[in-house]
Amino acid sequence: TPSKALEKAELEIFGDFFDDAELIEKALETMPSFDKISVFRKQQGRAKVAPVVEYALEMRAEFARQIIFCYHTETAEAIAAKLKAKKCVVELIHGANTTPETRDEIMVRANKDKEVIIVATIDSLREGIDAMGFDIMLFAEIDWRAWALDQAEGRLRHEAFPRQVRYVYFTFPRGVDKAMARAGAEKRKVEKKVRGAA
Repeated sequence: TPSKALEKAELEIFGDFFDDAELIEKALETMPSFDKISVFRKQQGRAKVAPVVEYALEMRAEFARQIIFCYHTETAEAIAAKLKAKKCVVELIHGANTTPETRDEIMVRANKDKEVIIVATIDSLREGIDAMGFDIMLFAEIDWRAWALDQAEGRLRHEAFPRQVRYVYFTFPRGVDKAMARAGAEKRKVEKKVRGAA
């Protein structure tokens, strides 16, 4: 499991606050601006690079074809670079480097490749592509938008062809990840109620 590696990364971020979950929560609740939260989220993304790469490499024997989703382009690029340094076949897809046509070409190639890891930002690959040949999806970072995560997960699901797939979310139990996970869970509850009433 990725927990020990995440714990180490969490210690690097939270330092002296590590053992005081309430203090972390209060600090985050009183942050005065979205900019500061954004900076903190980027720091969390950077701290997750090593644990995500470690886990992806550990899972290669069982899952040679993987998709790794990130929120930040910088996180995606860092993960892709580390995997390439480990001699993995990696395709990097994000909005800044990939047109829809290029993305489609990459996915056609990737669906034929037996050992490929796609590293992508959530928005660049959450819709309009077929990734049915992949059996595992890692979320290095999460998104405030629960629907965006659901769409990303949907790349591996098809109602006509039910099968076992694995989704792994790398989240810190404290801080921004905790708030985002809670917000996502609340949004999903509301969506279910709305769908149930429709």
